[in-house]
Formats: sequence, C-alpha cells, structure tokens
Amino acid sequence: MEKVIKYEDIKRVIDIGISCGLIVILSPVFGIVSIYLKNKENTIIFKQKRVGKNGQIFDIYKFRTIYVRDGKDILIDNGDFLRKYGIDELPQLLNVIKGDMSIIGPRPRVSEYYKNMTEEQKKSLDVRPGIISPSLTDLTGDIDILDKLKIESEYAQNHSLKRDLVVLRNLLLNIKEIFEERHLGNKGNLINQAIDIELLKENLKKSNMNSTNKVDNKNDSREGTTNNSLIVIDEDGSKERPKQITLTHNNLRKNRESSY
Repeated sequence: MEKVIKYEDIKRVIDIGISCGLIVILSPVFGIVSIYLKNKENTIIFKQKRVGKNGQIFDIYKFRTIYVRDGKDILIDNGDFLRKYGIDELPQLLNVIKGDMSIIGPRPRVSEYYKNMTEEQKKSLDVRPGIISPSLTDLTGDIDILDKLKIESEYAQNHSLKRDLVVLRNLLLNIKEIFEERHLGNKGNLINQAIDIELLKENLKKSNMNSTNKVDNKNDSREGTTNNSLIVIDEDGSKERPKQITLTHNNLRKNRESSY
C-alpha cells in the first residue's frame, strides 16, 4: 500500500529549508542585533511559554526589546524599530527548525488566550503555529481577535501550498501597511491583550449559553412527543376507559405547579 504524502509533511521540509537559508542570509543581522542588545542588556533572547499544535506548550524565542527596571517594563532604545519591522521575531526561525512552529500558520498565543477559546477556535492549532499568520495579511478593515481566530481556524482546516503562496503574495504586496499596523499595535500591546482576552471570555460565555440552550431545546422536543395514558376515576370509584392524552412540556410544568 502506497504511503500518502500529506502537505504538512512537505511543508515541514520547506520550512526547514527556508529557515536554514534565512538564518545564513540574515546572519549579519543576527550578529549586529545580538551585539547591540548585549551592550544594552545582558539577556539577548527573550523566552516565553506559548501554546502550540494540539495545545502543547513550548518556549517561543524573540530578541529581547523590553527589560524590567524598578518593577517597570522599559523599551530599549530602538526597540520600537526592531518590533515594527519584525526583527525581534527572527529567532523564531529556530523554533521552526526545532519543529515548534512553521513559517506560515496561526499565531501561537499565551495560555490565557487558549483557555478562553471555544472548541471551534482551538481548531486553529490543529497545525503548527506560524511566524506569519494568515490573518496578518487580511487588510479588508479592522479585525479583532475573534476575526483573526476565525481566519486561522479556517486556514488550519484547509491549508495548502496554494493557500500559503497567497498569504506570502499578500504579505509582499501589503508589506508597508503591515509594518505600520505592527507599529501601532505594539504601542498598545498590553492594552490590546486585555481587550482580546475580554472579547474571548465574552464570546466563550455566549457560546456556552448557546450550547446549553440547544440541549434544553432538544430535551424539550423529546418531552413534547411523550405520550402519557391517564385513567380517569369517577367519584363512585368506578373506572372510566383510559383517555390518551399528549402532554407537552408546558402541560407537565403546569401540572407540577398546580400540585404544590
């Protein structure tokens, strides 16, 4: 029996090849940024726990652009430049080689996001998370975290070489706008995260309520088709013939209420 080669297997080979090539080509950038950050702060690489494929936790790598002083987060000199142009994300090429991430895929988010996502939204992590999100190149208007997860979930269920090429094409065609969007987004990063999480919590609550209502409605419909035979007894104790009566959920409730 021939083994069927999945696109995900092909994509893994492509990811490793592109990542190794980019690390070689961009090695001068890696060197310059590393030396610059070493002079500013002892720690060059920032590691953070993120949720990856199938909910697995891994350490994501970035160039450190923020350090803590006196309990406050301080953005290093030119840190805004590094974040705007995605230079701080370059160490994630190592994540790709390790197998934690892919070049293109849903963005890996912190666990606070994941635990407030619906089951449908969690499908976005049926594939490896990526450096470049499919939602990043959607410039049809302002999109929130719910829109992004919808795009990413759809991508995870239907990813293909053609789809990835479209994402790369859109990235190149809209690179200026994307950099500007990153610049604005980074300025309010913590605020944006708080807004995202509140939106996710609200959406999860609504989703759970809808699921509960569907179960209740299903149970109601079952009760509404239940046949109940009642035997009516005369005052003198003699039995009349059974009367077949169909009791709806409302009938049953009224009967219970009237017996109290």
